[in-house]
Amino acid sequence: MTTDELETLLRAWGRVLGERPPVDDYDDRPARTVNPIARGMEFAPGRRQVVIHQRTAMHRAGQDRRAMMAVAAGGAAVGLRMVSASFVDSVPCIESRSHRSEARDWPVPLEVARVERAALDLQAVNDFRGRCLRVNYCTRGTHEDKVLRLSNDVGEYVKLKRFRDEVAYGRVWMHGRLGNYTTA
Repeated sequence: MTTDELETLLRAWGRVLGERPPVDDYDDRPARTVNPIARGMEFAPGRRQVVIHQRTAMHRAGQDRRAMMAVAAGGAAVGLRMVSASFVDSVPCIESRSHRSEARDWPVPLEVARVERAALDLQAVNDFRGRCLRVNYCTRGTHEDKVLRLSNDVGEYVKLKRFRDEVAYGRVWMHGRLGNYTTA
């Protein structure tokens, strides 16, 4: 096994079993229509009366809610009957992204399973080195972000050079472990 093949295997391991990228499924939805005016109407607020109704305190965070917020804030003691509309979220928001479960419901390829088993063996032999390798390949971000995450996990400050050295030693260990197998 060459070092390039090992790097490809480690990157595949990180893609399959590592952190998932943020979900942004808006681009995945098909457009309702091709007409640009109809497409713009999805984002336009609508008629003038609808806009006034949505942007005033009558729509969302109306008077009942503002009165309840005044009671919760202890405003009855000072004579406050209703919270000002400026203290209420004026932008009606909904969570449009779907929740992605952390459960893996797809089969893990055999090569990735071998890499995971070897990484667990490395972590059993040398916990710090195994953590460095896992953080390097299975998390997103720059090396500085990864070192910060590792430092928080370990509970002590880890320097960037030590992190890179431990990842290099971990690669050598994985090369020795996975080099014995042949890919079919």
